[in-house]
Amino acid sequence: ITGTAERLSIRSVGIRDLSGTYHIVPFSSVDTVSNYMREYGNHVGEYGIAYRENIDDAIAQLQLAFEDLKASEEHGHK
Repeated sequence: ITGTAERLSIRSVGIRDLSGTYHIVPFSSVDTVSNYMREYGNHVGEYGIAYRENIDDAIAQLQLAFEDLKASEEHGHK
C-alpha cells in the first residue's frame, strides 16, 4: 500500500492511498516501511495527448504547469 499515514496507534497504522481508500494495517503484518521525503520525491505521470497535437508544445505546457506548482505557496519548496 502506498499512501499517507493518517493515524498511528500501538497496534496499527491508518493509511490513505492515492484513490482515497483508507486502509487499516496491523503492525503484525508490516514487514517493510518506506519513508518518502518531500525534497527527494519525483512525479511520474501518464498524459493523453491527441495525435493531432504538437508534442513539443504539450511538453512545454506541462513544464510551465510544473513550474507554477513549484512556485506556489501550497506545493512549492518550503
